[in-house]
Amino acid sequence: MSDIAQLIPNCIPANPDVAGIGIRVGIYVQVFTSFAVTLFALRDGRISRTEASTGWTQTSAIILTGFALLLSAIIQAKTYGMSTYHAIIILNIGWVNLTGTILHLVLLVKRMAGDDFRWSEIKSCVLVIWFSLVQMILLNAFGIWFWATVDTFGSKVQCAPRLPVPLRILGHTILLTDPAARKAFISLHCVGFAGGVLMVMFGLAGFILLIIRPLLKLFSLPRSPYTFIFIIVSLCCRRGYHC
Repeated sequence: MSDIAQLIPNCIPANPDVAGIGIRVGIYVQVFTSFAVTLFALRDGRISRTEASTGWTQTSAIILTGFALLLSAIIQAKTYGMSTYHAIIILNIGWVNLTGTILHLVLLVKRMAGDDFRWSEIKSCVLVIWFSLVQMILLNAFGIWFWATVDTFGSKVQCAPRLPVPLRILGHTILLTDPAARKAFISLHCVGFAGGVLMVMFGLAGFILLIIRPLLKLFSLPRSPYTFIFIIVSLCCRRGYHC
């Protein structure tokens, strides 16, 4: 830890769009407000149409802001370079923004359980859910890239390479160059990346089933998704494919 005190003044390039206090405070306030609104709406165990609309509006702002910030950070890191300090901030903000996705899904599930729920209400939040899933994939891909190349990641004008930059988690100090920490974070981001990809695949499968459902009804075919999957597997086996 003694080497940390040897940081050269101003060795980290300025990046107020990422490290600015106003940016971070604004995001944290939005997330806290969304949590408060969601908990208040869940006080009676049900979500009305107005409560769902209000919650979706707030969480949509969080998700879209986080998506734009993450995308711009990836572009900057690939073109002009980004310091490890700012990359850590991006990852931290990204995880905070993912809580907006959780709140969005909680509101959606509770709203769908209501007696007055209409499927037309989903149209206003489906696009945001897709944005949140893409954000989840990009965030974890960025995390894998960062931790896999943490020794050489970043701008050439930042602090001396391999300097043990500290990272505090729940009161514990961890160095970015710690091999155990690197493996743990890479594993965490791999799980998150795989989860995001699986959710996108399930979402696409559900979208395809919604499209072909009228066709199955038109040709008097079974409309159960499981029966449809069984038919596809049977056709593959008849054609000699390995099943």
